[in-house]
Amino acid sequence: WRKGAKELFEEFDVPKVIMSNNNLQLQLEVCKKLNIDVDYIFTSNEFVHEKPHPESLQYILSLYNVEPHEAYVIGDSPSDAEWASTLKVPFFIF
Repeated sequence: WRKGAKELFEEFDVPKVIMSNNNLQLQLEVCKKLNIDVDYIFTSNEFVHEKPHPESLQYILSLYNVEPHEAYVIGDSPSDAEWASTLKVPFFIF
């Protein structure tokens, strides 16, 4: 995670979810190392398609009963930006 990402992540008073194309163990280690609390970590292994396909984003929004304009995607890659844009979810790059 880039400097300032943790603070931005914690600033929002909403469910915090990680969706990663990396493996779960790596994400758990990063969260532990940075002392980041999340509600759930999803990985591409749980879906048919990897990001930037909208499948996982649609599922996450539906699970939390959130409309795209009520959510935020914070990412660090062009594929994260593309993923957010598939459903017009506001995107912040780090």
